[in-house]
Amino acid sequence: MSLNQLIANLPEKRRSEASDPDKRRAAVLALFDDHDGELRLWFIRRAELGDDHSGQVAFPGGHLHPNESPEDAALRECFEEISVPIDAVELLGGLDDVVSIFGTIVSPIIGRLRRPIMPVADQREVARVFSVRWSDLINRKSYRKETWGERQYPMHFWQLEGETIWGLTGFFVEALIQMETA
Repeated sequence: MSLNQLIANLPEKRRSEASDPDKRRAAVLALFDDHDGELRLWFIRRAELGDDHSGQVAFPGGHLHPNESPEDAALRECFEEISVPIDAVELLGGLDDVVSIFGTIVSPIIGRLRRPIMPVADQREVARVFSVRWSDLINRKSYRKETWGERQYPMHFWQLEGETIWGLTGFFVEALIQMETA
């Protein structure tokens, strides 16, 4: 289980959804940390703000500003939400864009910390920041899969570090696992 295997399987170019003026765009950063002898992936639990994503586990991220690339938005949001300096992140690539159930086009960007950093949650947006061992994710520790809706959409759940990783974030984690094991 190595980050190098995952990097080797990243697509040369990620599929980007065509810009639709009626759809908002967002980007998230799947931030790997391979310091301290084990590969980890960072997550946040969003603050309870009364919106659709309140209290949910996610990767750092948010909506794009006008004329901002998904990569720049992911780095900016990571800095704003968990205080990781932009220059501390090496961008590795990305997964294909996905349209969320809310109609937002989400660009998952993949990066790794260049140096050891202890992220700090911005309490206005983030209730908690935590990392999960990649081996626990890839070995399906505390994992279950359900199918939802008429279309039998696969929903992936991990119960780790006292949190539930699921939804679009779970979908992205599963895509990363599939990429490493390809």
